[in-house]
Amino acid sequence: MNQKEYRTRLIPMWMRLLIVLFLLIVSMTSGLVIGYSVIGEGEGLQILHWDTWQQLYQYISGG
Repeated sequence: MNQKEYRTRLIPMWMRLLIVLFLLIVSMTSGLVIGYSVIGEGEGLQILHWDTWQQLYQYISGG
């Protein structure tokens, strides 16, 4: 007889997706902070403020 062997996952699929989503958010946030402080020569955590994003949008749109 051909029996299928079932593998028990150590980490469930939904937990893997949450881990990937969390790592994506952490890497994006750290990239924004490092990029704004090194390339933009601004204060790193300033990029997390809403006013900064409004100024960037106005600068890009020419308004």
